[in-house]
Amino acid sequence: MLFLPSILRRSAALAAVLAIGASAHAQFRLSEIYVNAPGTDDGQEGVEIRGPASTSLAGWYFLAIDGDGTSAGVCDVVQDLGAHSTGANGLLLVRDGAAVITPAPDPATTVVVFNWTPDLENGTNTYVLGFGTPPLAATDLDTNDDGTLDVALTGFTVFDSVSLTENDGASNFVYADELGGTVIPANPGFNADALYRIFNADGSPCSWVGGDVLGTNPGGPYTWDLLRVFGGITAGGLDLGTLNVILDADNDGLADACDLALFQAFCFGDGLDTTITTPCPCANVGAAGNGCANSANPAGANLAATGTQVLDDVVLNGSGMPATVSCIYLQGDALADVVFGDGVRCAGGSLIRLRTKTNVGGASSFPDSVETVTLSQRGGVTIGSGVRRYYQTYYRNAAAAFCPPETFNVTNGWTIDW
Repeated sequence: MLFLPSILRRSAALAAVLAIGASAHAQFRLSEIYVNAPGTDDGQEGVEIRGPASTSLAGWYFLAIDGDGTSAGVCDVVQDLGAHSTGANGLLLVRDGAAVITPAPDPATTVVVFNWTPDLENGTNTYVLGFGTPPLAATDLDTNDDGTLDVALTGFTVFDSVSLTENDGASNFVYADELGGTVIPANPGFNADALYRIFNADGSPCSWVGGDVLGTNPGGPYTWDLLRVFGGITAGGLDLGTLNVILDADNDGLADACDLALFQAFCFGDGLDTTITTPCPCANVGAAGNGCANSANPAGANLAATGTQVLDDVVLNGSGMPATVSCIYLQGDALADVVFGDGVRCAGGSLIRLRTKTNVGGASSFPDSVETVTLSQRGGVTIGSGVRRYYQTYYRNAAAAFCPPETFNVTNGWTIDW
């Protein structure tokens, strides 16, 4: 056994601590996750991690947290990455088999073979990258299986996370939203086999895309099934161990999915909006940011949206309408500026009645939990196309004494660049 003088031992210990500290502050990101190959998964799975070139991952761990039914919250995988470093291109590829998947990894990539036990599962899972002291494998972080973490990750810092939701109609729970990451919702008609991250030119993350893959197992190549993808994929396939493609049509350094696109409210019946010239027809001005006032709500009804275009999970949320009336969610492809019932309509051109909903407590949404289509699918628009659409919700307001003779009103609008 080699004994160092105490001063040298302290210096060596300090150097080790500093090395771990430096790697903990490096910015490593999940880049590509492949869990479900056509046929047998074993030997074909992989996780790609991106960060600074030739940098140690000392202190870092990869976790896979189950999200299915009574197994929800269980840490299926807790993998120590501390013995590995990124390659000269900034990539670390962890594979569950040594056989090469075509296209072969960049020679500059560090490739590690680690056969996860259990395999990376195909159902709903949350994938986590972080540093510190992780939970032990098989720890149940959601003890009552309700989709909320009950066990604190004390001593462990989550740096990146993404949840992939299975479309099986069963209980599926995701945790990336609690961990500051991204939740990929269930996709109608398919369960994604792989996730692929889009980065900007400077290496900062932009968005996740993914879908089902086609190809020869074992070995690939594995290409996207273009009928079963999300996020705007139009070609290509997996390239585990190679820097992900940057889609930047205007060469501005930002991936197309991260170029500024309108996703904002407009067409306010508040008397303050200078972009419209038509006033509320009965001087029934609503509150700032809403539509014109209605008989049940002097503040007027509101239309807001959540989600993102690139994930195709945008939901329109109407509120402030009469309690139980029906309403219709509209899409237009041009601007208007006209009186519409007791309000002002700014969604014009070719109008599509997306869906009729019955309000509960004066509120409703489209798409909601009963829908099998996304907003873009129902509206006939293509993700990533850049087309602009305008949305409003009009609703029954049959109070005879309120702003006669019309018996309907409309929310403010929402603009989306797809």
